[in-house]
Amino acid sequence: MLLSGLLATSVVQAEGSRIRNRTISYVMTDLFWSVYQTEDAQAECPKGFNDGPREQFEKLFPDHESLSVEETQLAQE
Repeated sequence: MLLSGLLATSVVQAEGSRIRNRTISYVMTDLFWSVYQTEDAQAECPKGFNDGPREQFEKLFPDHESLSVEETQLAQE
């Protein structure tokens, strides 16, 4: 009885390790993004970094101090 149990286990393990449909699956357990940065950031971004929302707003409305919300934020929407 013990011998038949061992044989059945080895058959199941052998079937589980077969390649099916000529494909192999991989599982990723951890994912690490890597970013290369130089000291002055000129190699990866020779024209500079993207402007953030505050910088974009400043370029769109340079005289925003005297403008109302309707003339600035709502005009963008």
